[in-house]
Amino acid sequence: MRKGWVKTTVEKLVNQKIIEKPLDGNHGEIHPKKSDFTESGIPFVMASDLVKGAVNQETCNFISREQAGSLRKGFAKNGDVLLSHKGTIGRSAILQTSLDYVVLTPQVTYYRILDNSVLDNRFLYYSFHSPKFQNEIKKIAGAGSTRAYIGITQQLQLHIPIAPIAEQKRIVAILDEAFEGIDRAIANTEKNLANSRELFESYLNTIGSIPLF
Repeated sequence: MRKGWVKTTVEKLVNQKIIEKPLDGNHGEIHPKKSDFTESGIPFVMASDLVKGAVNQETCNFISREQAGSLRKGFAKNGDVLLSHKGTIGRSAILQTSLDYVVLTPQVTYYRILDNSVLDNRFLYYSFHSPKFQNEIKKIAGAGSTRAYIGITQQLQLHIPIAPIAEQKRIVAILDEAFEGIDRAIANTEKNLANSRELFESYLNTIGSIPLF
């Protein structure tokens, strides 16, 4: 462990009031069903809606605000770090929303920072993507099984590395820049491929228009 770093657990972070106790969506009879979905309303976020570090709030399912108000937990707020823990294990995203909350399915847990002088939410997000964390959560959850699952009690035992806050922010800045560069490279590659495909098709069309005799 590097100087100034501490290896801790989710439970210890909760006890130290650095994060809230993580919560997932509603189980059992009050869990919203497909027949409850509406065309608009409160986003109802499942694991598949965590895409490239963000929450897709356009193609996700929605429930009415009235039904959302009848639920007892799973209310994620802006800035929360989300983690998938059922079926699809280990996806993570940072929620960005102008709504007062979105609702999580039982597939997703929110992690809410209470003391950002100790823990940065983007550092926690990147920690969730580290190979050690991914290996730990998938081993506990039984990844590879169709019933892969890690409940809140087990999540409390997960290990989180904590660096001094200044170093957290430095690491986050480096990783943000690196991933932005990767995204730009991918976008440029896709654009070049599209241009090459158009050029290739235009040549084929030109050849096809030439009389053979």
